[in-house]
Amino acid sequence: MSCLNSWILLVVITPQRSESPTELVLLSLYSPRGPAMLELPGRKSWGGRLWMDHKKIGLITPGQFLTLKLHEGDHSLAGERFSFVAHESSIQTVISLHKGERHFIRLIIESKAVAGFGPTRWVGEQVTCLVAYREAAAAEPVKLKRIEKSSLDYVVREPFFPECEK
Repeated sequence: MSCLNSWILLVVITPQRSESPTELVLLSLYSPRGPAMLELPGRKSWGGRLWMDHKKIGLITPGQFLTLKLHEGDHSLAGERFSFVAHESSIQTVISLHKGERHFIRLIIESKAVAGFGPTRWVGEQVTCLVAYREAAAAEPVKLKRIEKSSLDYVVREPFFPECEK
């Protein structure tokens, strides 16, 4: 009588559960071009570096837009303070992003400056899709070469400013 040695390998695969995953939310930021923003004294279109959550994102100039994918929750937006070396401004705008919604931010610079001298604030104003589309439908996307390499994973490449859902 022969004896066969048999081995049975049992592999149990259990799906891993993540602890309350957060959904990514789309945030479109734009710097308007033209008379829509320039008619108010002390306000002009954003032209400079954008910082999000203390991370340098890239250079945005008037007439450009950028869409980011971020986790839902609160985020801080800032411009750049110039000295000998460029740094994130200490004045920030807090933005709350909620899942299931697309968010739009108008980027402007507020200044109480006289002849170009005085305090300047980089501001992000949350606006509706209809307002954003009216002001930025003709905006061009920020060129990849103007985005920090370390921030490319957050960028959604869109060839045209996003239309509003019907």
